Amino acid sequence: AGVVGSDQDVAVAQALLVSQCESRWDPDAVAFGGRYIHSPHPQTGQTYTATGLFQFIRATGDRYIDGGWANATNPVANADAAARLYLDKRASVGDGWTPWACAEANDGFATRSVLPGYPGGPDDYPSWVWSY
Repeated sequence: AGVVGSDQDVAVAQALLVSQCESRWDPDAVAFGGRYIHSPHPQTGQTYTATGLFQFIRATGDRYIDGGWANATNPVANADAAARLYLDKRASVGDGWTPWACAEANDGFATRSVLPGYPGGPDDYPSWVWSY
């Protein structure tokens, strides 16, 4: 869907790094163990609904995940939604990983990116990401 050849290989490698950072590839992962889905975090005052492999928040999950955010723990639906969001962002802002804190280090919790070429990111990709 618009990503081919070596760009496709890099996108898959990046997806593996982002999802490993976001959830440790646990499809049932919920930010803060789910403690702040319905009540505010004591330090930030925010609620955190990030769920699944790519940690979709409720609003984004309802838009991108088949069946909505309630289906965020379905690993296939979550990964498919991540691919569609990545492609949408790539087409609109030129960088598909901007929605993910593990890529952008932009949420106050991530201190550096897991992706080479991003804020504080490593110099290169770990060798394991090419073994898919």
